[in-house]
Amino acid sequence: MSGNNIYDPCFSATSKSVVCPAALTATSGVRMLLTKPLPAPKGPQARNVWMMVLANGVKCNAATGTVMPGYPFDCTGNWLCPAPVLAGARSTVFVVCGQPVTLEKIEALTRYAVAVAYE
Repeated sequence: MSGNNIYDPCFSATSKSVVCPAALTATSGVRMLLTKPLPAPKGPQARNVWMMVLANGVKCNAATGTVMPGYPFDCTGNWLCPAPVLAGARSTVFVVCGQPVTLEKIEALTRYAVAVAYE
């Protein structure tokens, strides 16, 4: 967080700064200088998908704030998707996405291949 803006995700650039991409292309973003150095890593870190592109070109970002249970990704075209399961995947990974009708109901469920997943 910087001022009243929340940037997520951010990645360490140095021990005293982080960079937060502004878009999937990551050609622009925000660099923040920290008031204290980042803590040293404590062993292997879990890797989570924070962005993905579906085979049809739909782009999805991990949602922040209120998230519909089971659908933590907001996507272009008003689609919501579940997190892809990459662990142990030996072939194409698929997600079943839909369009929200209410805060608790999704319709037009469609299966999509994940073209790219950013961890």
